[in-house]
Amino acid sequence: MFFGYTHCPDICPTTLVDVRLALREPDLDAERVSVAFATVDPERDTPDVLVPFLGHFVEERSHALATTDEAELAAAMAAFRASAEKVPDPDGEGYEMSHTAQVFVVDETGTVLVEWPFGTYPESMAHDLRVLLARQADDA
Repeated sequence: MFFGYTHCPDICPTTLVDVRLALREPDLDAERVSVAFATVDPERDTPDVLVPFLGHFVEERSHALATTDEAELAAAMAAFRASAEKVPDPDGEGYEMSHTAQVFVVDETGTVLVEWPFGTYPESMAHDLRVLLARQADDA
């Protein structure tokens, strides 16, 4: 689970590339992993923009999430202790979104198992996923 936006100049695309690379690591049962990307910029991130953006990075098992209901978005972010704020450009021509830059690994019960800060290497992500998936298989 990641909160971001399609116009992000650096953190979002970098993080999604890292996730894509992690899912391509050898010996990772990647088909058991889904990626959810919730936009913090529903004003610009319509489904027509958001779905292909996410699909560019993660084609399979990806979920582009958007809502125009501010309370719903705030509740989703609060559940992860995530935040986002619109920051106007100095020239007044547009804005960027300041947002939490963590990826949350969530199990099927909705429990956050791991949080990866921005800059976590794909190999580290894949390692964590291997451990978590093995644990899940052992519990089955």
